[in-house]
Amino acid sequence: MKQDTKAVAYTWAACLAADLWDCLWGIYALSLVIAGLNNLYTAPYLARVVMDGLSMVALKFGKRLGISHFFEDPSRFNRRLEMFIRRCMPQANSE
Repeated sequence: MKQDTKAVAYTWAACLAADLWDCLWGIYALSLVIAGLNNLYTAPYLARVVMDGLSMVALKFGKRLGISHFFEDPSRFNRRLEMFIRRCMPQANSE
């Protein structure tokens, strides 16, 4: 997929300027991080960094996906999201 070079550069600059690391430690809800191995904006290693900052997390990588999983492979994205939600339902009902 063709990418606008300036958009990629500006996005990277914005990501590098935003430090939300301390905010991650305040999230106690079960979280799902879905990362594309072909993501030009957020490299897969950054998804692992986010995962390390969350207390309860599930991480899924899409082999042929970039940044917009829900557009690139909507049925697969929706299946993963539904499985995650179903996994969370028993916990929500018990609280």
